[in-house]
Amino acid sequence: ASKKKVYEALPFGRKNGQTLGFMSYGLKGDTLWVHDIVKDHFITMAHNGLDTASWTKLPVFYYWQQPLSKNLLLGIGDYYKDSYFKLSLTDVTNGKIVAQYLPYSKDTSIMWTRFQKMKNESFISLKPSSDKAIIASRYANKIEIIDLTNGSSKIIQGVENFEPQVDEMKGPDGVKIAVRTSKTSVDYLLVFSTDQYIYLLYSGKKDNGGIDVHKGNRIFVFDWNGNPKKELLLPTLIDKFTISSDNNKIYFYNAKTNTIQKADIL
Repeated sequence: ASKKKVYEALPFGRKNGQTLGFMSYGLKGDTLWVHDIVKDHFITMAHNGLDTASWTKLPVFYYWQQPLSKNLLLGIGDYYKDSYFKLSLTDVTNGKIVAQYLPYSKDTSIMWTRFQKMKNESFISLKPSSDKAIIASRYANKIEIIDLTNGSSKIIQGVENFEPQVDEMKGPDGVKIAVRTSKTSVDYLLVFSTDQYIYLLYSGKKDNGGIDVHKGNRIFVFDWNGNPKKELLLPTLIDKFTISSDNNKIYFYNAKTNTIQKADIL
């Protein structure tokens, strides 16, 4: 699923049936799912767009959501809520948190501030079998792989090994938040998961306002044990890609030629 296809099914706007903005979206089986981060809704519909969309109001704001099943959402980035864990599993039918993973601190009585949560802003992707997930940092050169069956995790530092470089300022409600500056390095841009491997599109550029800071041509490949397997170098900068189910081909959009291209993964 592409953002263009999502907007064709869900036009942009404030009215019912329209979306105001989304970060995470995708296909799970035959279902298109969208997390509207502005309206705080989780939306599902048949991927062919013929079904009426189902809208579910989310009880807690999360920066990024992924469906573990039809009614269970794995969320990260609860910036406006006191919490002790990075990940929460929410039952959307009743709004209850049914499981939590990865305490922010070894001392589980310590919470992170909103600034700390935003400084470590990350996105998540589930293994198709739904027993593991990867957390990829936006501003630090690291990933974390979690086993959802037992809560154990492994942090893998990237080759450049940098930490978040952000500034602190007061938000509209007076609480301190993290803001990017020209010194902020943008790390991973997109993750695609298969049952065998994790594919991470990498930027590594400073956030200096350039149009290419959120594009990259390097894709790092790991297995689900956190072992680095290979690095893919693409002929052009991209911001979206997908991998064939057999891990043999990559498909990506080439903005220069306005074409979808594919290449063998050797």
